[in-house]
Amino acid sequence: MAVKRDERAWNGVTKMSGSSVYENMLCLARFKASQKFKDYDTSDASAGTQLHSYMEDGVPLDEIIDNNERFIIQECRRMEDIVTKKFGLKGSVSREPRLWLKDEKDELGILSGQIDRLEIDGEDASILDYKMLYGNYEEAHRNKQLQVYAMLVFENYPEVQQIQLALLQPALGKCTTGIMHRDLGIILKGLIRELSIKVEDEEAEETAGPKQCKYCKALAHCPTAFEYLKNETKEIDMDNISNDELAEKMGLVGLIERFGKSVKSATKSRLEAGVDVPGYKLRNTGSTTSFDAAGAAEILFGSNLPVKEFLQAVKISEPDLVTIWAEFTKQGKAQARKDLRQRLEQVMFQKAKAKSVTAE
Repeated sequence: MAVKRDERAWNGVTKMSGSSVYENMLCLARFKASQKFKDYDTSDASAGTQLHSYMEDGVPLDEIIDNNERFIIQECRRMEDIVTKKFGLKGSVSREPRLWLKDEKDELGILSGQIDRLEIDGEDASILDYKMLYGNYEEAHRNKQLQVYAMLVFENYPEVQQIQLALLQPALGKCTTGIMHRDLGIILKGLIRELSIKVEDEEAEETAGPKQCKYCKALAHCPTAFEYLKNETKEIDMDNISNDELAEKMGLVGLIERFGKSVKSATKSRLEAGVDVPGYKLRNTGSTTSFDAAGAAEILFGSNLPVKEFLQAVKISEPDLVTIWAEFTKQGKAQARKDLRQRLEQVMFQKAKAKSVTAE
C-alpha cells in the first residue's frame, strides 16, 4: 500500500499551512500539538475535498449524481464566472497550486498554501477560495487565509503588484471580494516568519478559543481547551439568555460537538487497545440483519409473495439505481439519470429536508 505524501512537508518535516496561520497566531502551541495526535473527525474535510476535486477536475454537472453536491458545484461555477468577469483578467489560470514561503537564509520552506484558483496577468493577479460547506467566514477583504495566500503569490511572482481576492460560499449563495497590495504582503511576510519560529517552540503557550480549537487535532487532549469549554458552558439560563448571548453560544456549538466526538473516539481507541479508562467499557450494541435483495426475491417469489408487496420493503436509492441503469443500458451516468427521471416521473417523489441553523 502506497504511503500518501505529506504535501505540507519540506524535506520530510511538516510545516505550517496557509489555511491555519491565523489559528496558530491565536494559539502558539497549536501547530506542534496537532502533530502529536490523529484527527478523529474527518467527515467535513472529506466532503469538502470531494467538492473541491469537482472544481479542480472540471467534472460535468451531469456526472455529479448527488443532488446537493451538484447544486453546490453549479452555484460555485456561477459565482466564479461572475467574479472573474468582474476582475477582468486575461492571464494564466492554475487550480490547486501549492506555493511556498522560504527562509531567506537557507531557502528552507517554512509555510505553504494551496490556492483553489490562481490567475496571473502581468502585474495583476486574482485568488479565488471556495468554502463549499456551511460555515461562518470573514469576508474576502479581511479574510486572514486569503491574505496569507496573497502574500505567497507576491513571494513567488515578483512582477505581481496587486491581487484581487474572492471568497465563494456556494452553499450559502454568498460571495465577497477584496484587494491586497504588495506593501501589505511584505509586512505579513515578516510577521509569518516570526510566527514560524514561535510555533516551533515546545513550550509555546496554549490559548483556547472557538476559532483555534475547533479543528485542532489536540482538542480532546488539551487541558486548556477543556477548562475553556467548562467555563463557557456552566450556568447558562437558556430561558432568559439574550439574543446576543445566544448567538455567542452558537459559535461554540461546532467546537463542543467536535470535542465530544474526539473524546469518544479517543476513549474507544484506548479501550479497543486494552487500556483501562476508569468508569467506561466497550459494550456490544447488538447486530443488524439485512438480506441480499436478489436472492430474497427469488426465494419469496417462489413462495408466491407478490412483487408489489415485496418491493414495499425495499428502498430505492437514486444514485444506486442510476449506477445499475447505466450499466444495464450502456449509457453514461448523466444520461442514465436523465433517462430514469423521465421514465419514472410518475413515481418519483422529492421531499424537502428539515431546516437547520447555519451562520449568515
